[in-house]
Amino acid sequence: ERYPKSDDRALVLSRAAKAQLDNGELQDAAQTYELYSATFKDKDNAPSALFEAGLLYERLGNVSEQRRIFEEFIDVYRSRSGEDWRILNATLRLAKIAQARNRKSKSRKLLQQVIAEFNRRGQQPGSRAAGVAAEASYTLLDPNYQRFTKIRLKGSAKRQQGIIKKKLKDLLGLVKNYSSINTTYLSRTWMICSILRQGKLWKDMNTTLREAPEPQGMSDERMGLYLDAMDAQLAKFEDAAIRYYQKAVEKSREYKV
Repeated sequence: ERYPKSDDRALVLSRAAKAQLDNGELQDAAQTYELYSATFKDKDNAPSALFEAGLLYERLGNVSEQRRIFEEFIDVYRSRSGEDWRILNATLRLAKIAQARNRKSKSRKLLQQVIAEFNRRGQQPGSRAAGVAAEASYTLLDPNYQRFTKIRLKGSAKRQQGIIKKKLKDLLGLVKNYSSINTTYLSRTWMICSILRQGKLWKDMNTTLREAPEPQGMSDERMGLYLDAMDAQLAKFEDAAIRYYQKAVEKSREYKV
């Protein structure tokens, strides 16, 4: 108490936090890590201590404290050298909190901020920070993916063809966006996730056609031509899905992910 900022107290606090963590006293450990970071802000491990407090509150399910800690982390250490990954990670976790509370606009803004910070800080593809930015990019695409999978065929043959044309255009756009995640960030985990998602896109396109109701008012000859064309498309979409699934398996084995 006589030397509240001495190296001895720093060591004591650090060891106390670790002991509390080892004993499963997560709440106490979080408070001790936060106290350490507040008392010894200039120490190299002060940022990691505050970040650890946020992770512990996350484990405890204390969302308000988790959010407070990560917001404080970003505010205090935004300009600190070497904290790029944690800044991006804290921002991503805040985005997930907003998403869980159905604050879609706030979540999207934070996810975009992750990507902007990745670029602004000059982080490299394949780095830990790239993994965070890749996850943010993947998450931003999810609403479009969900909308895509809800599109189904209905109505006349002409109307169905219009829906197919529009959905195929959306599919190709999403496939391109997921490919961009892979080439931009070179994150092994999110590369595999993106390849799997591309396979699911093609598989959903196959399912959309397979579940299509037969159009009414067609002659037997026209119906035969229609079904032949559908069968050809079904085979094409299924083959594409299989290729992506196989590629995902190959990458998973290659990267041991």
